[in-house]
Amino acid sequence: MHPDDLPRLETTFGRAFSTGETELVLEFRIVRLGEVRWIESRVLISYNEVGRLTRMIGAEIDVTERKRAELALEASEAKIAGILAIAGDAIVSVDGNYRITLFNDAAERLFGYSRGEMIGQPLDLLIPMRFRAAHQQHIERFASGPDIPRRMAEHREVPGRRKNGEEFPVEASISKVKIGGEWVCTVVLRNITERKHAEERQHALLAELDHRVKNALATVSSVVSHTRQGSKSVATFAEALSARIRSMASS
Repeated sequence: MHPDDLPRLETTFGRAFSTGETELVLEFRIVRLGEVRWIESRVLISYNEVGRLTRMIGAEIDVTERKRAELALEASEAKIAGILAIAGDAIVSVDGNYRITLFNDAAERLFGYSRGEMIGQPLDLLIPMRFRAAHQQHIERFASGPDIPRRMAEHREVPGRRKNGEEFPVEASISKVKIGGEWVCTVVLRNITERKHAEERQHALLAELDHRVKNALATVSSVVSHTRQGSKSVATFAEALSARIRSMASS
């Protein structure tokens, strides 16, 4: 028996004998030819009429492969949990009934709800009321369609709703995977409020630039017209026009 497991088993058996337990299921390690193996032990305990232990019958089952798979799964789940915790984007998963099954830290920060508040709740809580019907239809079409990841905001803005009722624009990508015969949809959401503001500022600047360029060209056109009227030759026209344009540039 692995020496690290012996104290735990001794404590378990001692407690069972003192309380009169008759059945135990235990897991422990053994060392066999230098290899560590996992054993599941199912024990039946018999006592006499005065409560003294008389017999134990045990079935020992080698569960090493199962235990290794469990440990690998635990490590994988811990790794995924770590990735979800540090992800900058909100990640939300829903089951076949469109109830939330995953709500990471970034989703908590983005929407203002805690994970405990959202697990088991409908996804509609994160959508403004007037968009909920259309969003539900979109999710249903995606769940019943081909298994292709899709960006929900490629051609239109997707609105989000915070706990306090505030609305904001998000960019969303959705994918799905079948688990236990049921589709699970996962949505990755990114707040694009700052990007939208930057785009609006850029559009305003372009509109202002367009206006100023048109004004400048109109002024040049006027200068050309007035210069031509007072010129007696092409040479004097070119010289006068060049001087006036340099003067405008200096201004």
